[in-house]
Amino acid sequence: MSERPDAHSEKQGDFSTAADMPAVDKKVSQDRRPPLDFYARLHKQPIRVKTIPGQVIEGILKAYSPYDLLIEIANGEEIILPKHAILFTCRQAKQEGAV
Repeated sequence: MSERPDAHSEKQGDFSTAADMPAVDKKVSQDRRPPLDFYARLHKQPIRVKTIPGQVIEGILKAYSPYDLLIEIANGEEIILPKHAILFTCRQAKQEGAV
């Protein structure tokens, strides 16, 4: 049998693979990438959530899961808020000089 180049491998010559890229490039791109989970960055911080019906909830994000948020509101009560009911979430700005 004669050895001949595989046609499939010739066609793949135009595409780069992960093995072709230097490891340094991978590390640099990962260092500059922000955390993927938005709620992980807000954990244990004051947040403001607006629900789809229009209610605004302010409190501290105590815990989160793929489906729910656990928020401690002003009077110490904790509420579970399903993520599908959230219109948007933002971090509350810290007010300096507030009593």
